[in-house]
Amino acid sequence: MAALRSEETSCRSKSLQIVLSPVLVLGHTFGISLFYWRNKKLLRIVYKLFFCVIMVAAFIHEQDSIKYWQEHANGVHQYLVQLDSYSWWFCYYVNFFITTLRSERIVALIDNLEETSIVLPLRTRSTLFRFNLINLAVNVILLILFNVLGYNWVWPNGNYTYYTSLIYILGDITILFCFYEFIQIVHLIGEMFKQINYNFKRIRRSNQYKSNIFGFQTGEVVKLREWHLFLTKTSKEVNDCFSEQLLVILYFAMVETIYATRSILGDFSIEDLEESILNIFCDCLWLLPYVVTVLQMVVFCEKTTTESKKTLKTVHHLMNIYYYDGETLKELELFALQVHQHPIRFNVRLFDLHYPFLNTVGRQFKRVLRETSGCNAPNKNFWSFQLLSGIITYFVVIATFQGESDNGQLINWNFKPDTTTTVETTEKPSLVG
Repeated sequence: MAALRSEETSCRSKSLQIVLSPVLVLGHTFGISLFYWRNKKLLRIVYKLFFCVIMVAAFIHEQDSIKYWQEHANGVHQYLVQLDSYSWWFCYYVNFFITTLRSERIVALIDNLEETSIVLPLRTRSTLFRFNLINLAVNVILLILFNVLGYNWVWPNGNYTYYTSLIYILGDITILFCFYEFIQIVHLIGEMFKQINYNFKRIRRSNQYKSNIFGFQTGEVVKLREWHLFLTKTSKEVNDCFSEQLLVILYFAMVETIYATRSILGDFSIEDLEESILNIFCDCLWLLPYVVTVLQMVVFCEKTTTESKKTLKTVHHLMNIYYYDGETLKELELFALQVHQHPIRFNVRLFDLHYPFLNTVGRQFKRVLRETSGCNAPNKNFWSFQLLSGIITYFVVIATFQGESDNGQLINWNFKPDTTTTVETTEKPSLVG
């Protein structure tokens, strides 16, 4: 019997590991989160240092490219180029080092999920695996297309090579990896909550026609209550492991979204239709991974939170339609009290990840675009993003409408400097009274 239980636990662990295998393999391949090689500590350290040295050397190499854009940009736009570049590198190093420091906690968290006795149906596990694989593949393909087409074809300069594209592919995947890992773990936890609710409904259906005082066994309630408490604690642990990284990435994603959107609007001013289409296409490749990933993260956090709250409604419903012995009723009351006192709340320290967050971001993003289009801004009642949006709005306004350099016309952000013409400056005559 013990051997049979051990075999069942091993099969269950392997099945959940397969569900998360797309993001685990990706993180291990790029040296972000080493889920494998657990007994090879020296190899893990060397592998991490290898990627760290690569990105430090890449940062030094990138200085020439940053100087290139500074020399060919107009006015304050050169500061925006510098801001965008250094923000990207800051976001990369923050994610890389914090994820490295917390890798052991993340691995232990995944192991705890694999060792739990919550059994997901085979169909659910297969659906989760296919979604994780397809979602990850699509996002990685978008990142690769953007870096290859953008840096080597549409916006080339003398400092860009194919090695530059590889560097930025590695960096973009590292930056967004925490999003991918967080989404897949939260999605899995949400399906486990859904399975708990399904078990409650199944028990209710199988016992709703019984006339005796025992609605169902007390042991079933205790088991489901323990499962729910375990998932609640695991959700809080997931939030603690990823909150700082997600906060940095969210702010960077907001900046990149505004940059990419303004770049798309600027590309419509290009007279060459083919060049305009290519620029817009690359800008969309730049924009989509950030927008889609943020939307997915908020949606799955909301769905998981909703599933955990459904349990409370189910428990209350069962307490109202059945008669129980004192022990079972006590367990149901404890279950209801437990769910009420331990709500799930995914956040990034400063704000929660739920649907109102998307509404706030959407309204704030609309406000930024309005201001950059010369319209009046709506009421400033968005406390969560007031400081950040004000800074972004300031930079975008002065970069997009530079009265001194382009007479207030919309800038084509994907500009190509004209090296065949020179600008002659004329000295203004001084006014002598």
